[in-house]
Amino acid sequence: LQLDRPSNDDLRKLGKDLKFFKGVDEMFQELDILLEPDHRAVGVKIEHYIVSSGIKTLIEGSDLMPRVKRVFGCEFGEDESGRIAFPKRVISHTGKTQYLFRINKGMLEPNEDVNDHMPEELRPVPFKNMIYLGDGPTDVPCFTVMKKFGGHAIAVYNPEDETRASFRKAYQLSGPADRIKYIAPADYRPGSHLRLLLEEMIVEIADSIVERRRREIHEAKVSAPTH
Repeated sequence: LQLDRPSNDDLRKLGKDLKFFKGVDEMFQELDILLEPDHRAVGVKIEHYIVSSGIKTLIEGSDLMPRVKRVFGCEFGEDESGRIAFPKRVISHTGKTQYLFRINKGMLEPNEDVNDHMPEELRPVPFKNMIYLGDGPTDVPCFTVMKKFGGHAIAVYNPEDETRASFRKAYQLSGPADRIKYIAPADYRPGSHLRLLLEEMIVEIADSIVERRRREIHEAKVSAPTH
């Protein structure tokens, strides 16, 4: 018995049925409103990326795609009949961290060598300006990278999981494992604990960018010492 193999387009169509936690769909536009005129004046903007060990084409078919700049996930190659035949790209737990560095350096295309040296001041998305959300062990390497380079990280859990397994994963990351500072229920609606954390982090990051630009302008106007 041979299974009828799907195509990537079939998976993309299935992505339309993906369901998300409460408030996710509306969150993107609502977060963008947080940026004040002085933030936008210096070029501050909010970008969203998905780094997943799941199937990229499923996510691409979901309602999130118009709101997300780039999705990194596992990909399948197709044979001459257009059916899935082999894994084209597999993203493991540790492999996820490569994509954080791709975002950090602005090297979003697979053919760009993310290992090429790039001075910190030239990297378009500094780690300290990133917020990473994850929900379990597959995110541990990324949480470690965020902590090492001064980024922000939140472990989310399913508040409707009566077994508490989802909560325990997040708790382990924030408690005994000491990987992150914050855990929150995966409720993205306004006023929720998670949204309050995200909003404070975003405003704090945006303010720090404005302050840094002002300082750079001021220092550039001050004459260099002659002795």
